[in-house]
Amino acid sequence: MFGRSYEALGLGCLLATAGWAGGQELCPELGGNPFLLTPGTASCLVDPMGNATITMNEASLIQWTQFNVGVGKTLNFDFLATATNRTVVNFTTGAGSNTIAGTLLSNGRVVLVTPGQRLDVAGAIQAESFLGSTIAADDYNQLLNNQPTSFGTTGSGGRLVRVRPGAEVQATSGDLVLAGSEVSISGGATLIAPAGAVRTVAAGSFNLANTGLERIVPGGGSTPANVVNNGRIQAAHVEMKATTEISNGGLVETNGGVGKIFMRVGPGGTVINSGTGMLNGILEVTGTFDDVGVVLDPDDGDAATTVKSAVSRFPAVRRPGEKPGRETVVVDTGGVAASVDNSRERTKRRNENVAANRSGLARKSGFFGLRGGSGKKKGE
Repeated sequence: MFGRSYEALGLGCLLATAGWAGGQELCPELGGNPFLLTPGTASCLVDPMGNATITMNEASLIQWTQFNVGVGKTLNFDFLATATNRTVVNFTTGAGSNTIAGTLLSNGRVVLVTPGQRLDVAGAIQAESFLGSTIAADDYNQLLNNQPTSFGTTGSGGRLVRVRPGAEVQATSGDLVLAGSEVSISGGATLIAPAGAVRTVAAGSFNLANTGLERIVPGGGSTPANVVNNGRIQAAHVEMKATTEISNGGLVETNGGVGKIFMRVGPGGTVINSGTGMLNGILEVTGTFDDVGVVLDPDDGDAATTVKSAVSRFPAVRRPGEKPGRETVVVDTGGVAASVDNSRERTKRRNENVAANRSGLARKSGFFGLRGGSGKKKGE
C-alpha cells in the first residue's frame, strides 16, 4: 500500500518538503486507483450504483492513474464544516484521456491536473471553484494552499482541454480556470462563474496568481496554442490568454456587460471575434484584433442598435533592447462611438450579427439579466 515511488513521478522532493511521507489507498472499487497522499484527511463511500462520495475533514491531495466520471455517475468531494481549507487537488500519472461524462460536485475548491493527458468535459461540474489543467503543476503544496503557482516549468507539457456540447461547468463562488496546450469550448457548452472569473489559457507553461483581475501569465511553447470559444461564458470577469490565437464564435458576457474581458495573445498572435461572436463587457485586447462579431456597450445590454466601442491602438510595451514585433495593444473602453476604421460594410455585418445573436440571447437563461421568453404578448 505504501510502495509507490514518488521519485518516479518527479514528485519526491515536493512531497518530502510538504511533509507527505506516506499515503493510503482510497476507494479501490471506484476505478482510477485513487491514492490519498495526505493520510487521514479523507474517506470514501461508493454506493451500489457506482456513485462515490469522498468526505474530507481538511485539504487533500489525491493521486490517480486516470480520472473519469462515467455517464450517469456522480463523484462528490464533500468537505466537513470543520475544514479550514476546503481544497482537494487531484493529479493523474497515467496515459490516455480523462473524461468527466457524469457529474462532479463539491462544496469546496476542486483542482484537477492531468499532465500530458487530454481532459474532456461532457457532463456537469459544480464546485465553489474549479481548476482543470493538462499542464503539470510545479508545486502541489502551493496549489493545495491556494498560493501563486507555476505550471509546465519542470513537468509535462499540456494537451487539449475540451468542453463538449451540452456540458456545463460552474464555479459557484470562485474562479473557473481551464489550461492546456489548447482549450476548446464547443457550441452548446456553458462556463459560469457569477462571483468570480472564467479564465482560460493555452500555452506551454503559465503562472497563476491568487489576486488581481488578471491572474494568468502565459509562457512560451514550440507549437501553436489556441483558445476557441463557441459556447457560452458568463462571469463577473473573463480572462482569455493564448500564445497564438483566441477565437470567439460564442457569447462572452461579464455581469451584464460591466465586467472586464481580457483577451491577450503573444507576439504575432491574433484575437478573432467571428461573425457569430458576441462580447458583452469592457474589453481589453492585446494582439491583432479581427472583429466582425458584436461588441456590446455595457450600458445598453443586448440592444440591437449598439455599435463597436471606441478603440485606441498603440505599440506593445517591450523591454529595453527588445526588437520590435508586429503585435498591437488594443484597448476597448466600452464607449458608444464607432471606431474610425470601421467600414460601412463592416457595420452592416455587425448589425446583422447583433440581430441574429439577440434572437439567440432571448432563448437563453436569465443569468446576469439576459431576457428570456417566447416573445408573445400576454393573452396570446
